[in-house]
Amino acid sequence: MGGSGEATNGGDPECHREMTEFGDVEIFGSFANDLGCMYDVMKIDGKKYDYSDGTKILAKRFVKSGDSEKLVRLIDKIHLQHSDLMTRADDSFTEENKTFTVPKIVKVGSGYKLTAWIREGAQMIPVDEYDLVNYTISVKGVITGKILESFSHDL
Repeated sequence: MGGSGEATNGGDPECHREMTEFGDVEIFGSFANDLGCMYDVMKIDGKKYDYSDGTKILAKRFVKSGDSEKLVRLIDKIHLQHSDLMTRADDSFTEENKTFTVPKIVKVGSGYKLTAWIREGAQMIPVDEYDLVNYTISVKGVITGKILESFSHDL
């Protein structure tokens, strides 16, 4: 999913992405060395929002519609800017003697709970960080996370 090469909010053209899997959604940001794009603006249906406010709007939309698959993708593709939601184990789990569990999302009251492994790739230090996180997505679109387990893996 590449950008169109045009950044209409004054950011870097490399840091503009059309997120069509979520509807008429675009994200904009600036490039930071060693991190990549840092997104700070989201456009939904032609209207600009602060990135975090846009994330809440989309989460609220998907909670209300009951679209749990889009909620999982929202966490992975928008909420986690520099980490990855893991759908399968990599070699680190075997090498570190850890148990991998596939992402699981369940309806809880009027919101959802997602439990998934998140990998934050190495940046300056050659170490990958892994967290098993329990996310709660409220009916108001608020996403909170609690780390249940963590480990590091030297590259």
